[in-house]
Amino acid sequence: RDEQSNLNQSVPQFYDANEEVFAGYAMAKLNVKKFMFLAGLRYERTNVTYKAFAYETADGSNVTSGTINEVAGNRNFNFLLPNFHVKYSINPLTNLRVALTRSFARSSFVALAPTQRISIVNQEIDLGNPDLLPARSTNFDIMFEKFLKNVGIISGGVFYKRITDFNFNRNFVEPRTVNIRNPANPNEFQQVTLDFTIEQPQNGELANLYGAEINIQANLDFLPGALAGIGVYANYTFTHSEASTFDRKNIRLPGQARHTGNFALSYDWKGFSARAAFNFNGGVIRSLGPVGTINANDFDTWRADRYQLDIQASYNIGKGFRVYAEFINLTNRPELEYFGIRSRPSNIEYYDWWNRFGVSYSF
Repeated sequence: RDEQSNLNQSVPQFYDANEEVFAGYAMAKLNVKKFMFLAGLRYERTNVTYKAFAYETADGSNVTSGTINEVAGNRNFNFLLPNFHVKYSINPLTNLRVALTRSFARSSFVALAPTQRISIVNQEIDLGNPDLLPARSTNFDIMFEKFLKNVGIISGGVFYKRITDFNFNRNFVEPRTVNIRNPANPNEFQQVTLDFTIEQPQNGELANLYGAEINIQANLDFLPGALAGIGVYANYTFTHSEASTFDRKNIRLPGQARHTGNFALSYDWKGFSARAAFNFNGGVIRSLGPVGTINANDFDTWRADRYQLDIQASYNIGKGFRVYAEFINLTNRPELEYFGIRSRPSNIEYYDWWNRFGVSYSF
């Protein structure tokens, strides 16, 4: 067992992080006939402290010998978040809403901590980025909503978001010198230089998102007899994005799917309950290719579109007992990642479908 190599790969994956959030807000609301005006201002300060570990060696090999060093740091962020909402009540069950808001998204601890995870076998390195900034967004939304008398809703709207400092993963290739075992003599190490694929979270420059969404949730209790137990839930969102980093222009926002949707059909009748749910997520850019690459689009890593079907059913047999069955991922759609085009796969993961049966009892 190569103990030093195991230390090199495992030690950087452990880190401590602490986040403190201090916030205060003021809000005012005014009702004028069918109009409702709501304005607010929120101030938020976030203090992040972290402690990670690096495995370092004198010869730079990061494999055969070395010491464990602690890397500590802290970051402070201040956010001023104004918002303004207007609601117009067309009738008691129908509203038109307009909103202008300011928001932010914190970076994850894993992205902020100065970790370094190395896989020599796969020639891959994952790096943290303690200089990562949170994404900030200005949002404009228009929404129409119609509440149904049987506790359902039909809604739809359009939106625009302007995002600065968005977070994305960058891939680049860099040569690293490492020590590996000599195949001819396992007790000896030889120094070789390998090209490692390095992935690190970074900040983008600017992204503009335009989109539309629709949502329907209704119980079909107007149908006759047992059909009255049918319920329908569906939503769909279309998003067009234009993003730029400091070296790439007019790309899709990494992590943003163009099409997403969900459809569920439920049935509840005399103790029997069933639900079938179909979920769809369009393809997204997982990470951007190396800086300075002539055809950088060919080296972007994409996660392909994926859909999944789940079915659940249960029946109350009386006196607190219930039998149930679940069937998950019946479509068995693999998770595919590829470089630029689908014919150049980089990773495929299969999870298969699975099911569960059981009996539950409620007191």
